[in-house]
Amino acid sequence: MDKDQSKLATLPDLFPLVFPPLMGASGEEYSFYFSCGEGWYTILYEMAEKLTPIIRAYLKKYPESSASIHDIKEKYGTLSIHYTGPIEMDKIISVAEDQSAEICEICGKRGSLRGKSWYYVACYSHTKVRDR
Repeated sequence: MDKDQSKLATLPDLFPLVFPPLMGASGEEYSFYFSCGEGWYTILYEMAEKLTPIIRAYLKKYPESSASIHDIKEKYGTLSIHYTGPIEMDKIISVAEDQSAEICEICGKRGSLRGKSWYYVACYSHTKVRDR
């Protein structure tokens, strides 16, 4: 496990309804992977806490359906989260994506969108010299 992924890698164990194992093209199961930095852990943790009861209720009502996050990555500097499930998940996920624009992806401190051609969110100490 990558050092930067260690804290994020605990989320599927803490929130298995939100981050279930994924299926590969040939049917093999693999662990959920986060393509973003450790600094967004708190945003993702709080999102998963709010999504768990919504997903649980939805799956109880519609047991043949699916509801979960299936992709989390950094895109254009902020979180990009893809999911299937009820519309009630949308607002919670949108809030998490919006919050990521103000939190350093590396350390979790207050940050802002930086960069000119490759965008990222960073606090001052994690901002590349050319972007200061």
